[in-house]
Amino acid sequence: MWMVGALAIAVAWCLHAQPDQPSVVSPIPPAPAPAPLSAAPVVDASRVAVMKYLRERYDSYANAPLVEINDSTLRHFFPDTRFFATKLEPGVTSGLIYWRENLLVSFRRAHCRDDIHSWPVDRNDASPQEFLAQFLGLSASTFLERCEVALGLGQLLAAVTEGGGARTSTRCFKDTHAEIRRGREPWRDVFVFSANGRVSRIAIYQKDHSLAAKVSSD
Repeated sequence: MWMVGALAIAVAWCLHAQPDQPSVVSPIPPAPAPAPLSAAPVVDASRVAVMKYLRERYDSYANAPLVEINDSTLRHFFPDTRFFATKLEPGVTSGLIYWRENLLVSFRRAHCRDDIHSWPVDRNDASPQEFLAQFLGLSASTFLERCEVALGLGQLLAAVTEGGGARTSTRCFKDTHAEIRRGREPWRDVFVFSANGRVSRIAIYQKDHSLAAKVSSD
């Protein structure tokens, strides 16, 4: 009996002698970061205006995407104008060959109104007159400036055609022109003429040397 009492006293002494253990506190996980607010979509008012114009002007425009043409030469002469390439449907059929019709569009905000011009470049009619008239009056007092005007217009035509490319040519003895290719084949030649230091006439010829488009300030 005395052994049971001694055992109880020993256990009590061990419990009393054991140092207090520190309490373990579980860390509180950080609160999840709030979800970022999604920015409101930016509406490109210029594109909206151009597409509205195209739907009203061309029955064959079926909301094809607008591809902006960014060219440093064009930006030099037209700092406030944006140029776009797009397509018309159903397009053009020649024999068994079908392709969508290529369209050039320019947009400029002027005097609180939209100044928009377009040119279906595959047509051989009077449609280029209004579009090309923008180039009349540009500074062209030097050989280099005439080269740049011709190349800028050539870059527009090259951008709207499949596999297009443009380069400056100086084969013309009096004035300059740019050569536009469609793939490896010659497609158009753009001639620029000046009077009194300003662009006075533009003529565009097809690869068979027939006139495709012209505009003059006379």
